[in-house]
Amino acid sequence: MIGSLSFATFENIAFYYPIRGEVEIWLLLQEFYKRNGGVFFPKVVEHNLELVRCHEGTSFIKGSYGIPEPPDVSSVSESILDCIFVPGVAFDRQGFRIGYGGGYYDAFLSRFPCLKIGLAYDFQLIDRLPVHEGDVPCDGVVSESEIIGRVL
Repeated sequence: MIGSLSFATFENIAFYYPIRGEVEIWLLLQEFYKRNGGVFFPKVVEHNLELVRCHEGTSFIKGSYGIPEPPDVSSVSESILDCIFVPGVAFDRQGFRIGYGGGYYDAFLSRFPCLKIGLAYDFQLIDRLPVHEGDVPCDGVVSESEIIGRVL
């Protein structure tokens, strides 16, 4: 199902650099580059995630927590994004996720009014996760075999 995502309505997408078994995004990224879409990746800046516009061939450097990040920092309007692809350790059927516990992604997601799509492997989907104040659900979750919620 992940490979069937259509970018027809998206001009600007935030991707993530997959770590620790998160869903690989590289084929989606290459497809989006072919459409000349705006590609953004998060970077930790002073305990917040900020977006950096990237281009094909952008070199990533080891950033906070050992996660590769783009080297530059740029100011990006919250209204520019059409979609954010969201990583996670687990997702539930209501769109909530568990990450690696820093709370960075929930704070980041709360700033953007765009579509938020969690990318998961089937084994990462469960019926219900505990939800805490400040948790931001994804609008939809896409795995190898199913689509939950809104993804377009």
